[in-house]
Amino acid sequence: IKAGKNGVAEGWFRAALEARRKKHQNETILKYFQSAANLGNAEACTELGCIHFHGSLGLEHPDEQKAIQYFEKAEKKNEPQALYHLSNIYFEGRGVQ
Repeated sequence: IKAGKNGVAEGWFRAALEARRKKHQNETILKYFQSAANLGNAEACTELGCIHFHGSLGLEHPDEQKAIQYFEKAEKKNEPQALYHLSNIYFEGRGVQ
């Protein structure tokens, strides 16, 4: 968390993974992933995309549009899992006009 507070995106991302592993409160996990994503961590964007797509970690409902936004942000940094999820969404004809 110290690295995250110093503006290091990877620190927030690792803190989020550790918090999830230790089954911390959902709000804490989301906050850490969000902090990492705000600092440009592509893996955190992918995780947030999955969380919003499935409505997990205590979210009231899935939010496909928000998920797509996170996947696209990660895709711009060539994050392979984001590319995979985004391609599946587009293949199914969702998120496209």
